[in-house]
Amino acid sequence: MGLFYSISVTTFYTQAEHQYRLDTNKALISTLQYARSLISERWQTEPRPLGQTYKNKKSYVARTISKELSLFSLPSTSGLMVIDTAGRRVIETYPKKSRRLKYADIQNHLHHKTSRIKPFSLPSPQGGYAVITYFAPLDVHLVAYDRLSFESSSLYESVKSWGYLTLPIMVMFIAAILVLICLRAFITPIQKLIKILVEAIQKDDFKTRIPLSGSSEMQSLSEQINTLFTYINKRDDILAKHADYLEDLVKERTRDLQSTQQQLVRHERLAAVGEFASSIAHELRNPLASIKIGVEKLEKLATLPNDLKRTALVKKEILRLENMLTGILSFTANRPNTTEILEAGEVIEQAIPSIESFRADQNLSLKIIGKKSRTKIAIDKNKTMQAILNVAKNAFDAAPPESMITITLHETDKDFCIDVHNEGDPIPSGITSRLFEPFYTTKSGGTGLGLPTTKRILEEMGGNITLRTEHNYGTCFSIHLPLA
Repeated sequence: MGLFYSISVTTFYTQAEHQYRLDTNKALISTLQYARSLISERWQTEPRPLGQTYKNKKSYVARTISKELSLFSLPSTSGLMVIDTAGRRVIETYPKKSRRLKYADIQNHLHHKTSRIKPFSLPSPQGGYAVITYFAPLDVHLVAYDRLSFESSSLYESVKSWGYLTLPIMVMFIAAILVLICLRAFITPIQKLIKILVEAIQKDDFKTRIPLSGSSEMQSLSEQINTLFTYINKRDDILAKHADYLEDLVKERTRDLQSTQQQLVRHERLAAVGEFASSIAHELRNPLASIKIGVEKLEKLATLPNDLKRTALVKKEILRLENMLTGILSFTANRPNTTEILEAGEVIEQAIPSIESFRADQNLSLKIIGKKSRTKIAIDKNKTMQAILNVAKNAFDAAPPESMITITLHETDKDFCIDVHNEGDPIPSGITSRLFEPFYTTKSGGTGLGLPTTKRILEEMGGNITLRTEHNYGTCFSIHLPLA
């Protein structure tokens, strides 16, 4: 601020001094031109001096121009000098009472022997300004001068007063400029920056970008905050992905827990039912055997056709009951696994003859895809054969006449699948949810233990069974077996 004020005052001082010099030189030149024109005119009209001596020159000047120059009005600090160039002496000074210049003040300018007017400054300490010209016919120099320097003038005092007066105004002006600069460069950008930060924090949204404005420091700060926002966004993305992962993991673990809980409840229920059914089966098996023996003896004694028909019907029902009791005992049996590493194609090859027997009395086609598969599976061979035959038997029973039964062997990322597909009508959704419940059946004469038994023995081996049934597709049971 001080530097700016100093520059302003110096500039004004320099301009004022320059103008003062111009005005003073203009007045001096006017005086000098008048004196030169006067002496030039007298040179043409008046008798000329007889010789170029100092005395003759002084007499000629006194005779021709002294009267007019003495009447010439000049300020008290100004004057006009006529100097003998050859003699290096002052001939006359006008006004008479004017304080003449020292010869030393002008001697360096006497070599200026042209009619052109030359201005120059008088030396310190007094200072002042002067102009000089040369009148060749008389071999004299005319010098007009003003011994009042700028520092001694009233204008200089006015400039000083102006400087003192404008100092507080300049200070206020500079202060106002500094305030505006601060507002534009710092305060306004900081206010905008604070507003953006508050909105970002309140909305928890750091995707906003702060514009780079203001001073270089504010731009650098805005850029650093933008970088911070970028890091926060990346952190939020990572946290969101981690939260989604944890949420999916919790859901998966919840499903696993629910599935395990359902299996435990089902196993407990099946264990209770199985224990009860097993005891009933054992209790019924012996009386049923005795009844069967008695019926066979009665059959031998019967002679009438109606008696033979009745004994045959009784034997048929006894066989149905035996099959039911066998299914119950098979379902409740808890046999340990005998795990073997076998090729999938080898297992299905051994099951084909039994599967072929299911369609002996039916007009159905059988297609097996992938029966040469060499994929290794870890299974209990007898239990796997039982599961395959149970599912195949159900497929043949549900297939419409002249349709195709398709068995497909294929490997997945997690296990090995045997798909048994028939082209029958889709199973209603109300039934599919209960197909694997014990003793639930839709077939007349069925025990409702085939699919539950299949599911249990597959799960004991680490496998599973799934169902897909759709309109225009049919029904497909998929047996999932663990890979070796």
